[in-house]
Amino acid sequence: MKPLATPLNSLPFTLTDCILIPIRAHHYERIVKRDIRYFQAEGNWVDLFTTTHMYRLSTNIGQIQAQLDKQQFVRISRRHLVNIDRTCGLRGSELLIDDEPLPIGRQYRTALLSVLPILRMKAEPETEAI
Repeated sequence: MKPLATPLNSLPFTLTDCILIPIRAHHYERIVKRDIRYFQAEGNWVDLFTTTHMYRLSTNIGQIQAQLDKQQFVRISRRHLVNIDRTCGLRGSELLIDDEPLPIGRQYRTALLSVLPILRMKAEPETEAI
């Protein structure tokens, strides 16, 4: 006889590791938070980019930000809310999310830098000209 459901302890993640997003009326799809790359505002919509798909949501980025963990999901511009765990680099005024550069807004830079695990170095001594 086939079991009715997969035992919870054999799943690689639990429901608390996920969010449910509306796909159409009365239909929601489970998205694992670690698979979320970033959210991008597009007018009256927000595009959710995961490692495998893009979903268009009828909401605004502020509402999404209010519902997610502020340590894991960080606003980097008016248009972008990123999963900080998917950061692979910082280059000038761009944050690299899975090697995709996203612009960092000036008003968001300080807050972003405060949550990144940046190794601080002492200032390099100036070399004298020969």
